[in-house]
Amino acid sequence: MAVFLSTLAIMILSLSETGGNDICSFNQLCTCRRSHHEVICRGVPFSKFPTLSTGAIYQVTLIRSGLEAYRTTYLKAQAGLENILTTLDLSQNQLNQFPLAVLSPLSNLQWLNLQGNQIDDVHNFRWAQMNSKNTLNSLFLGSNHITTIPEGTFVKLTNLNLLNVEGNLIHDVGSHSFPQSVRSLSLSNNILKKVPLHAIYSLKHLRFLYLSGNLFHKLPCPFHLSIHHLEKLELSNNMLMHIPECVFNGSFTIKELNLDFNFLRSLSARTFKGTKLERLILSNNRISTVHSDSFVGIETTLSTLDLSFNLLEIFPSAVNDLKSLLYLSLKSNLLKQLGKGDLHGCRGSLEVLDLSGNLFQQVPKKTLKPLVKLLRLSLQDNRIQKVYRDDFEGWGQTLTTLSLANNKMTYLSGGTFSHLSKLKELKLSFNNLMYLDQQVFLPLRKTLEVLDLTYSFSQFNHPVETFISNLDSLEWLQIDHNNISKMTVSCIHSLPKLHHLDVSNNDMEVIPTDLFSSAKHTYLSTVHISNNELGSIKSGTFDSVPHLSTVVLFGNKISSIESFAFTNCSYLHTVVLSENGLTSIDPSSFSNLSRLSNIYLQDNNLSSFSFDIITGDTAQLYLNLSNNVLKDLDDRNVTTPVSLKIRTLDLTNNRVTVIPDSFFLSSSKYLLHLFLSKNQISKLSCVELPVLQVLHLSCNNFDSLHTYSFECCRNTQILMLDHNNISNISESSFKSMQNLRILDLSYNNIDRLPERVFVDTQIERLNLSRNNLLTVPVISLEHIKGTIRHLDLSLNQIENISFDSFSILNKLQALNLSSNYISFLNEQSFHGLNYLVELDLSNNPLHKLLNESPLSSLIALRSLYLNNASLISVSTFPLPHLNYLNLRDNYLYNVSQLAFEKSRNVRHLDLAGNLIQDVPIHLWEKTRRLVSLDISRNPIEVLGINSFSGLDKLQQLDISSLLLKRLNPRTLHGLR
Repeated sequence: MAVFLSTLAIMILSLSETGGNDICSFNQLCTCRRSHHEVICRGVPFSKFPTLSTGAIYQVTLIRSGLEAYRTTYLKAQAGLENILTTLDLSQNQLNQFPLAVLSPLSNLQWLNLQGNQIDDVHNFRWAQMNSKNTLNSLFLGSNHITTIPEGTFVKLTNLNLLNVEGNLIHDVGSHSFPQSVRSLSLSNNILKKVPLHAIYSLKHLRFLYLSGNLFHKLPCPFHLSIHHLEKLELSNNMLMHIPECVFNGSFTIKELNLDFNFLRSLSARTFKGTKLERLILSNNRISTVHSDSFVGIETTLSTLDLSFNLLEIFPSAVNDLKSLLYLSLKSNLLKQLGKGDLHGCRGSLEVLDLSGNLFQQVPKKTLKPLVKLLRLSLQDNRIQKVYRDDFEGWGQTLTTLSLANNKMTYLSGGTFSHLSKLKELKLSFNNLMYLDQQVFLPLRKTLEVLDLTYSFSQFNHPVETFISNLDSLEWLQIDHNNISKMTVSCIHSLPKLHHLDVSNNDMEVIPTDLFSSAKHTYLSTVHISNNELGSIKSGTFDSVPHLSTVVLFGNKISSIESFAFTNCSYLHTVVLSENGLTSIDPSSFSNLSRLSNIYLQDNNLSSFSFDIITGDTAQLYLNLSNNVLKDLDDRNVTTPVSLKIRTLDLTNNRVTVIPDSFFLSSSKYLLHLFLSKNQISKLSCVELPVLQVLHLSCNNFDSLHTYSFECCRNTQILMLDHNNISNISESSFKSMQNLRILDLSYNNIDRLPERVFVDTQIERLNLSRNNLLTVPVISLEHIKGTIRHLDLSLNQIENISFDSFSILNKLQALNLSSNYISFLNEQSFHGLNYLVELDLSNNPLHKLLNESPLSSLIALRSLYLNNASLISVSTFPLPHLNYLNLRDNYLYNVSQLAFEKSRNVRHLDLAGNLIQDVPIHLWEKTRRLVSLDISRNPIEVLGINSFSGLDKLQQLDISSLLLKRLNPRTLHGLR
């Protein structure tokens, strides 16, 4: 359920960004972009693939929906799309096997994303059976559980241009695994120990090769490919300590080479000869020396060189050979100074220079003076305390960007920037400026567009506006954290091109009502005045500012908002007023704001609220009123309520007891999400909310559900009633809810369910955890046997699982029976659960699992929880697809050598907290695919050289809290 709640939160955030798109007829939580022939369901919980509307749909996106299986029974869901669907995104779900049955009929599929699932098998026969094997050009399989790519796996995909299998557990790649058509191949973030040249050598169209995040200690000599050119070669985040001259021997050229985040200590002569490199990234290594001939062969081609975050104490002379260098980063090294001729070789080309994070005590003006094309210079995070007028004389006239941030600067003379005639961006943040000439920025009046003064004047007493007034071109002003007590109208009015103003974390008590002018601020878009001392927002404060889009005022002491405080701002879409002391909001505080879509009022002291704070048309609104002290809603008794376009209303954690009819009437037309958890509600209004899809009523005062409890919510899909005091449920409580798919009744006092309570619903996920059920409510569940996929019966008082407890629920995918009183499992206990993927029997007094009978029918099971089940022995697990097994906190002295005879796909095994005295090495022959192993808190005294022999794929091992007396120093030697 925790996974579901996080999914739901993501769904709501994504829906708040879908303005202008249409709600899908098949599910109102999804968006249908008809102009793009596209269906988008982000974070909408599904247990099965939804039945899509008929019509021309070319693209389907179903992300973070909790899909665990995608079976042949779902084929009807995409009937009619077989020949037209080109794009399918099923990423970030829980698919545990390749959805061959569904993908096979799609004859025109071109783009397929299965990233972030639990797929572990990519054998070639699966791709060969796809009708789209000749049309698919982009395939994403990253962040799954793939361990090997067998020979010939993808060769049938003859049109494949892009293949991404990064972020898996791949340790072996077979020869001829990829089709000749591949242009971009990513094997990054796997556990490859060497570059799989045998698999990529023959790829004649390869242009982009990503191999970062593996376990390479060295590169092949030579690094030979059949092609003549790569656009990009990514080798970052490996364990490389040296690049011999023989690696890049000129057999192919490279436009961009990334070697960052390795362990390189030096660069040898002619390392990159013959590559014709244009971009070279060497950051985040341990480089302290660079041979004077390191860049031989790329002197005229290299335009970008990144040596940041290394250990250079002396400027590398080899850089002077780079005649075409445009970008040079020496950020975060140990440089104290530069010689006069250090950049002489690239004086006619260098445009961007980053010297930040070094040990400079002054601007290296003699070195910089020859740089006739320098545009951007960063000297931030150094030790420069003073900057003088002549520091930029003779060379600063080309600069457009200068950063002197975080230098602990105390002094800027009047003419400091007089030689920076083209400067557009200046960063002086995180300094301690104690003396500034009042005209210090005057030379920049016509050019400066961005000025960052964050944390710059902590001990400065002069008004900041003295220095920033009349900057005619200023667009971005950042002056937060400066103890500013006021901003004068004349100062802000003197900045006619201002787009962004941030005065957060200061001491302002008032925003003058004429601070922002419709005539003066025609470009102003965002205003941040959070964490000040503001006490109220007066009428007209934000009036008719034509392009104002975002106002952030959280963390002040605002107690009231007057009428028309926000008015006639046609672009305003977000107002943040959270974490203030708000006690009242006057009618029409938000008036005539046609694009308003987000109002954040959470964490205030509002005791009453009415929708009349909003007048005029708006966009579809997200309104957050959570964490207030609301008791009264619609307290002004509007006799003819105006229909507001509220899409999401959050009233969580207030003191509401009754929601008036008028309150619902004001918001009924557009309301999709209603959050009422943590209040004192015992019943709902009967006013119909025709489009409501999500209703949260957790932690309220419901003690019974009757026939008309949810008359308001006939079309609701998701209903949360957990943590109430429900003991009585009428047989027809949910009868009107024919679209109900997810129901949470956990943490109540239910001891029985009426036989027909779920009739006419479509429940897929049912949570009955933490109630008083004595038996599985078989008869009640029979009415949803065709739809239910997830069932949680944990924390009840169930003692027996009979042969017919679940036999009718043959589509069930997840079953939680933890923390009951089950001591015996019948051999037919789980009969018929052929699709069950996850079973939790933890915290039950099972004592023994001596034979395979109770589990033998669970042919699809991948996760089994038997922790704290009082087990003293286990026999065989007849589960061929078992991936995760938890046997933690039992009384096991040993585990039978036959336990994994029929379960050889286990990846994660938890044996912590048992009575095992010796490492169970007899199990490793059958569990060679283990990725994680936990044997902590066992009375094991010896770890020998063979304790983990054969576990070549192991990535995580917990051996904490053992009773070790002897540890062989080579115990972990084979676990590389």
